Amino acid sequence: MISPIKEVKNSEIIYLDFNEIPKYYPNYKKIKIFFDDCKKKWIDPKKPENRQIFNINFLKKSKKTCLIWRYWENRIEMLKNSHLEKEWRTIHLWIDFFTKKQTNVYAVADGELIILDQEKEDHGFWYYAIIKHIINWKNIYSFYWHLAKHKRKLWKVKKWEIIGKLWNFKENWWWSIHLHFQLLKQKQKGIPIWYSTKKNLKKNKILFPDPTNFIII
Repeated sequence: MISPIKEVKNSEIIYLDFNEIPKYYPNYKKIKIFFDDCKKKWIDPKKPENRQIFNINFLKKSKKTCLIWRYWENRIEMLKNSHLEKEWRTIHLWIDFFTKKQTNVYAVADGELIILDQEKEDHGFWYYAIIKHIINWKNIYSFYWHLAKHKRKLWKVKKWEIIGKLWNFKENWWWSIHLHFQLLKQKQKGIPIWYSTKKNLKKNKILFPDPTNFIII
C-alpha cells in the first residue's frame, strides 16, 4: 500500500500525548506549551481553529508539508471533558495527515470504492469514502474521512488513483485541514469506532490494524 497523500514525503510526527513529547523538541513543536499559553489567555486550545494555528506554525518553522498524528496514541489531553474521556476511550485507532491546504487524496491500493457518504453532524467527518481491498487473499477496508464535497459514483479504483480532495476549512465545521485514515479488517455498519479503551485495545488493534504496518510513510 502507498500513502493516501503525496505530502507525506516531507512529513514529521507530531506528539499529542504530553508524556511522550521529546524534551529536546523546540517549543513550537510542543503542543503542551501551546495549550498552556492558550489557557493563560482564556482560549480553548482544543478548538479546531486554534489547533490549526499550532499546526500551521509547526509546518512553517519546520519547513514540512505534512504532520502525522500517530496510531495507538493516548489522547487524553485532547479529549478532556468529552464523552470519550468519560467512557475511558482515549486511545487513537487511526492516523491523521495534516496539511496546510486542500490536497488530493489517493487510493492506497487497488480495490473497489464501496461507500461514498456524508456525516452531517456538527464537527462530524463530513464526506468520507471506503475502499475494499484484497491483500494476501484477505479483505481489508481503507477509510478516508474529512473529504471535500464530491459527486462521484462507486467504481473500481487503482493504486494512486485520485478519490477526492481534503475539505475547505470553513465549509467543514472548522476542522483543521487533515485526512483521517483508518484500516478495518471487517466491513462496518455506519461509522466505526475511532478511540479505544485500554481494556479493549488488544481486540481493537486486530479489528483496526496499525496503518503504518501496511502503507509506506
